Amino acid sequence: MKDNTLRQAIETLKSYQNYRLIERYEQPLYYYLDDGSPKFRGVFLDVETTGLYVATDQIIEVGWVVFEYGADGRIFRILEVGSEYQDPGKKIPAEIVTLTGISDAMVKGCHINKKELFQRLSETDLVIAHHAGFDRPFIEALWKDSPQIPWACSMTQLPWKQEGIESAKLEYLAYRFGFFYEGHRASTDCLAGVHLLSKTLPQSDE
Repeated sequence: MKDNTLRQAIETLKSYQNYRLIERYEQPLYYYLDDGSPKFRGVFLDVETTGLYVATDQIIEVGWVVFEYGADGRIFRILEVGSEYQDPGKKIPAEIVTLTGISDAMVKGCHINKKELFQRLSETDLVIAHHAGFDRPFIEALWKDSPQIPWACSMTQLPWKQEGIESAKLEYLAYRFGFFYEGHRASTDCLAGVHLLSKTLPQSDE
């Protein structure tokens, strides 16, 4: 199908209320052009682990997206995207391999560069995770003497239900805001999280 024919088909579908169109996520060059306003640095962070409990489980992957945002909440641009594997020193449970796609072979002998990770987090104004109650304890267990860095949770600290959205799962939220992505890999989830935060809420227009 030619590009102009495809665009016409897309616009036609968008014009009908009986159809909902979602698009594959593609990392944009920018969200807003620099307008000279003060900028802040945020890090969207995600960890994949061997299980749910920080006392007994270990990180197997950490992913991050460093981005630039303004005081009004606008996201301007993505500055850095990255991820690193960590060998947990034990076999990854089969259900975690199925969920994340991360195998023992992929993490064998790998180690997170803690110095660089902690430096990155130290230089940020805000760390965001989609389930900060899960991700934050694992990071703080890794970083024993971590300074007091502000954290936020895009799952629990945004009024999704008041906005008419019943589920706060990241993949469902992406669908509701018109895009989809391949989930359960750390940096991919972070990119989706930043993209979600660039959207306008449907009821409040915030």
